[in-house]
Amino acid sequence: MTINSARDLWRPALIEPRDRDTVLGFAENRLVSVFRIGKDPRNETRGHLFSLYVAPEAAGLGYGRASLNEASERLSARGEREVSLWVFDKNSPAKSLYSRAGFVPTGENRIDDRWQELEIEMLKSLK
Repeated sequence: MTINSARDLWRPALIEPRDRDTVLGFAENRLVSVFRIGKDPRNETRGHLFSLYVAPEAAGLGYGRASLNEASERLSARGEREVSLWVFDKNSPAKSLYSRAGFVPTGENRIDDRWQELEIEMLKSLK
């Protein structure tokens, strides 16, 4: 992702948050992660992790796992019993992170017009 594409992606989320929360993770005064959570737009009975990004220089240092745990805790505190997400099928490190955290594939797939990449849906119980 380039600086411009990241700015284009995150600007609307920060300007018009709607019913979603965007959380920035910092370490030593540097932005190391960001995630966005809210209601699942396809199923209002569960929460959704819209995105989770870790700065390349911070990869492998536990920030992804910590962000994922924080996202799950925040959704659970809202009363959500499940959380869904979409992950690029080619993103093996992310799929591995989500699987280790208890997410399982639902069998749903899509190709979003914005990314033109195969994504798989994953789901986790928050009980």
